[in-house]
Amino acid sequence: MKLVVFFSCLIVLFNVINCGLYNSRSDVINIDQNNFGKMVLASDHVWLMEFYAPWCGHCKNLAPTYEQVATNLKGIVKVGAINCDEESNKQLCGMFGIQGFPTLKLFPSERTENPYQKGAPWKKPIDYQQARSAPALANFALSHLPNYVITGSNVDTTLNNENDLNKVILFSSKDKVTNLYKSLAIDFRGRLDFVQTNDKKTELVEKYSIDSYPTLCVVDSQGELLGVYDGKLKHDLIETFLNQYSASVRQDIPNQKPAEPEPTPEPEEPESPEIESQEDLDRLCINKSGTCGIAVLDTTSPEHETYLETLQTLAVDYFKQFRFMWIDAAKHPNFLQQLEIDSGFPQFIVLNPSKKVAGQLLGSFTNKKISEFLGKVKKGSRRAVYYIDDIPTLD
Repeated sequence: MKLVVFFSCLIVLFNVINCGLYNSRSDVINIDQNNFGKMVLASDHVWLMEFYAPWCGHCKNLAPTYEQVATNLKGIVKVGAINCDEESNKQLCGMFGIQGFPTLKLFPSERTENPYQKGAPWKKPIDYQQARSAPALANFALSHLPNYVITGSNVDTTLNNENDLNKVILFSSKDKVTNLYKSLAIDFRGRLDFVQTNDKKTELVEKYSIDSYPTLCVVDSQGELLGVYDGKLKHDLIETFLNQYSASVRQDIPNQKPAEPEPTPEPEEPESPEIESQEDLDRLCINKSGTCGIAVLDTTSPEHETYLETLQTLAVDYFKQFRFMWIDAAKHPNFLQQLEIDSGFPQFIVLNPSKKVAGQLLGSFTNKKISEFLGKVKKGSRRAVYYIDDIPTLD
C-alpha cells in the first residue's frame, strides 16, 4: 500500500514539474506544435505570444502580469503561450529563433508568404522589446489591431452594396472606433459587413428609429432591419447575437484593407524602451525637456533581464521626474566615445540636452546606488553632473 502511494505521489510530482505555467482555467491560451498553424497563422486575429520554459524564474515572475493582460484583452486580442521545454514544441520554438526565456512576439492579423512551405499560411512576427508591464503589453498589442470597420463617407457605399452579406451598423456618439468593435469586425470578416456612424446621418437615424447611443443593429443587403441588440456591451454576448445573422461560409475579400491605424495610446505606466536609432534618441530624449536616464547594457550578459527589470522599477519610482531608456553598448560605440564612458557594462548615465549636462554613475548598477545618484542629480551636485560641449548622437 505504501509503495502504491509512493508511486502515485511520484506521478503527481512528475506531472506538476512538466506542466506549463498556465492551466485550463487561465485566459492565456496554451499553444503547441499541433495547433499553432491553425489557431495562430491561419486566423485573422492578432496574437500576443509568450515563448517560455516553466523552470525559468523570469517567466514565473511575468506570469501574473501576463495573466492580467490576457484577461483584459479577452475577446479582443488573443494572448497565448508556448512551453518551449516540451520536446514536441522545440522545433516550433527553434523556427522562431527562441534563445532565451521569456521571449514575447506579436503575430499580426495580416498574413504573408510562408518562407518554409509555399501556399501555407504565415505571419511575420514582431518582437516585443518594451517594458514588461500589463499596460505596456496591452497597448502594444492593441496598436496592431486592424480596423475593418467602415466609417465616414464610405458608409453609404457599403450599405448600398447589394452583396449577400448582412450589415452591422453601430450608431455611436463618438467618432473613434472602439477596440471591441474592431475585434468583432475581425471575428466576422467575410461573413458580415461592419459600419459605424453617428447622429449626423439623420436619414439613417430616422430610418431605423434610433433614439439612443450607442445602438447596434443588423440590416440585410436591401437595408431591411433584421435585429437590434439590447444587451451589455460585452464581446461574447454581442458575438452570440451576431452569429444568427452571419453567413455560414466566409466570402473572400481580397481587396479589403484595414483603415490607417490610430496613434498608439499613451501607456498608463512609464516605459523604459531600447534606443535603437537616432530617431529614437531624438524622440525619447533629445527633443524632450528634462533629464533622461540611459542604461548602457551588454545584451549578452546573463544578468541582462535583471538590469532591465531594475530600469523599469526606476521608471515607475521616478515617473515624471526622469525618463528612462537603454542602449546596446555593442551597437553604439560612437555614442559611448562622445560621452567618454568607461568600458565595462552595465553603466548608467544621465543626459539633459537643453542644459547640455551629463553625468555618469560611479558605482554598481543597483536600484539603491542609482537612486542615490539621481538624488544628487536632482540637487545639481557638481560631483554628479558636468557640462558638455555637444549633444551626443548615435550616428
